Amino acid sequence: MIAEPLPPAAGGTATPVAAAPPAAPVASGTVGRTDLLGGWTIASSGESCQLFMTLTSWTGGYRASTRGCSSDMLKSISAWNLQGSQVVLAGQGGTPIARLQSSGGSRFDGSAEGGGAVSFYR
Repeated sequence: MIAEPLPPAAGGTATPVAAAPPAAPVASGTVGRTDLLGGWTIASSGESCQLFMTLTSWTGGYRASTRGCSSDMLKSISAWNLQGSQVVLAGQGGTPIARLQSSGGSRFDGSAEGGGAVSFYR
């Protein structure tokens, strides 16, 4: 993002607007809802695709969607929620699909309800 200068103050010079700092890595165990917003790469069973999380209320918590996924499990993700320090990805009707926890930095690892590893990261 390129900062646009502000108009000069009376008798002064233009001052650039500071760009917002990048999101800080999530510390293990201290996950907040806003830490999870936006785009992520999600991976399971050798496949990776995109996961998007918003704060729009949805059955099962908040709205989530995937793009470019071929597995039925990843394509079925439609919601997410926090339960303590655990991120729960859910499908239709709020049915849990996967449970993950912060592995430090911007990475979450866990398992699918039917077995198998799942992770998302950026």
